[in-house]
Formats: sequence, structure tokens, C-alpha cells
Amino acid sequence: MRRLLLFVVLIGFVMALAACGGGDASGDSSSNGDSGASSAPAGNDPAAVALALMAAVYNNDQDSFAAVSCAELQAGMDAFAGVQLPGDGTFDVSGLQAEVTSQTDTQAEVTITGTVKLTLTVAGQTTTTDVDINTITLTLKNENGWKYCG
Repeated sequence: MRRLLLFVVLIGFVMALAACGGGDASGDSSSNGDSGASSAPAGNDPAAVALALMAAVYNNDQDSFAAVSCAELQAGMDAFAGVQLPGDGTFDVSGLQAEVTSQTDTQAEVTITGTVKLTLTVAGQTTTTDVDINTITLTLKNENGWKYCG
């Protein structure tokens, strides 16, 4: 039960982070297609940056989070730096896809869909669960490369 509660809290945090990034973006509507999940940000590709952000959040990777977020959000990573999965836990974000739904020179809206695989090993017992994240919409700003600014 404790594992489930911790998992729900982590997923809730990621959903709250995504909800803060939602909103209307005006401008040309263009699709960048699906991009595979990657922890290495590509500042010229808003879809790749959005996937790198998700990987950083799920993997509690402060350096990667800092690389794809505005300066004012970088301190926010400390808010969940102490959250730990019980036992040995990992998230696999390779099941996420991102699509740029609108983009201007200064702002891009990216929709993320797919599944995150959670693997937990507690007391020698391993459990793997696929979690459908439904649809998350992130708004990125172009600040010498695409960044998530909340």
C-alpha cells in the first residue's frame, strides 16, 4: 500500500508540473512528429526537449532538468529531490511520444502521450507496471533554445 501511495504521489507531481505548462499558444500550427524519449536535450527541437524534461522529472535528474528549464524553475527541482521510490525503483520513459501542436519563434506547445513503465524491486520481489499518462500539454519558450518555464 505504501508503494502505491508513493507512486501516486510521484505521478501526481508530474501531472501537476505538466498542468502548469498548459495553455494557449498562438501562431502557426505545425507538427514535428513523434520523437523517442531521450534524456539528452536537443535545444532546437521542442518535442525532444519536452521528452528530456519528462525523463529528468521521472529520473530525478537535476542536471538534465536544469538543461531544459528556465532559470526560475531550476530551483524547483529541489522540491522533489528527496522523493525516493521504495526499494530499487526505476522509470522507463521510452514509451512516451511528443508532438509539436503549435509553434512560433518564441513559443511551442507540445503534447506528450504514451506510457511510463515503473519497475520496483522490494524485498527481492520485482513488479513492473505500465502507466498511461493520458495527454500532457507543455508550453516551451525559446530562450536561446527551447526551455520549459512553467
